[in-house]
Amino acid sequence: MVWLDSSGTILPADGPPERYRVSEDLYTVRQHVTVDQTDTNTFTCIVQQPEINHKKETEIHVPDLKFPKSQLIFGLLTAAVVVVLLAVGLYKWRKRIEEKKLRKRLKNLEQHVKDFKLARDERRDARVVDMNRFHLIQTVTTVIPIAFYLIRSKKYSEIHAARTRQDQIKLLYEALDSGSRKLKKKSDFYRILLDLEPDAVISCGAKFVDDHKYYLIQKVTLVKPIIYELFYELYCNPRTSKMNTQDQMRQLYQALEEAEDTRRFKSDFYRILLHPDPRILRDLGKNLSTSGYISLEYKPYLVYHLGKNLSTSSYISLEYKPV
Repeated sequence: MVWLDSSGTILPADGPPERYRVSEDLYTVRQHVTVDQTDTNTFTCIVQQPEINHKKETEIHVPDLKFPKSQLIFGLLTAAVVVVLLAVGLYKWRKRIEEKKLRKRLKNLEQHVKDFKLARDERRDARVVDMNRFHLIQTVTTVIPIAFYLIRSKKYSEIHAARTRQDQIKLLYEALDSGSRKLKKKSDFYRILLDLEPDAVISCGAKFVDDHKYYLIQKVTLVKPIIYELFYELYCNPRTSKMNTQDQMRQLYQALEEAEDTRRFKSDFYRILLHPDPRILRDLGKNLSTSGYISLEYKPYLVYHLGKNLSTSSYISLEYKPV
């Protein structure tokens, strides 16, 4: 028994033929074969009996419905693959958009942080300049070069024509207090002093931190933000978080003493103190004054003007101007 497809190709059988004798001269032969769908779905079965040279063949037509819907399945599979690819592409596209938005937000956040730090430092610098006006008037010597850089008005001619150095710097202060961008001008003044006459601004801050060590240890409450700015390693130490504020302040003072440039770090500590808790310096003036005169004035922003030495009976003026 042989099976042929519509093109005459022999089809492999699924097994040997099965023979059943029906009568003395008649046999039934059965064989299974698996066929694939063709153009005509016509298949031929040929039965031969070589002993008597007998051959018989029959054409069998298999309806299309008997075959599985391979094309439909293929189409469905293709559609599913396309849908999956579209979904993956859409996911990646949305992910890139989200990442782009995230990068933009991070960039904006970084710029906001940068602007915030710049504005904060300008306020601190300006407060140092305001608080130590009397000290700087007495000590700063390079007034004309500083005024040449800072002042772009006829006020510079007045400063240049002033007879004494103290008159020059008083006029310079008048120029800093007038016009727009006051904080920026005072911050630039502070930064120039750090370059030209660093001791003029560093000494007052370092002396303040040294003279009032024990009072500050008792009164400063926002210690961790200060440690974060000055000594990040100390801030990251788990022991620091477990300490109370007074012990944190003692650790901070120890780190200040051990710093390579201890006076500069103390001056930076002094600048930071001007911002978070202005009541400390206000109360400090009350507690340290014996026979000195204390003036407290509340105005729209924070400025302190402290005498050269708070521990003496010299005139002390504190102006507390809350933000």
